[in-house]
Amino acid sequence: MTSIGFKEIDMSVETVLAISPTDHLAITIVGVAWVSTAYVLGMIWTSLALIDRWRGDHGEGNINFMSVIAALVMAAAWPIVLAALVVM
Repeated sequence: MTSIGFKEIDMSVETVLAISPTDHLAITIVGVAWVSTAYVLGMIWTSLALIDRWRGDHGEGNINFMSVIAALVMAAAWPIVLAALVVM
């Protein structure tokens, strides 16, 4: 103990950066969940943008179940589709 009553804390790199294996697994799972959530949100947004584009300016396009499935399949690569939507 020091003179003011607090313990000295070992702040060496080995001590500060060390986490348990279960904490490492939990952090990895949470990180994957966040990235997956962001990716799925991008897929949904891109699917809606594709369907809106296919529907046309005045909504005269024929959108059916297969159009929605095609939009979801194409939205799996949403970063590329988003770039194509912006460029076109």
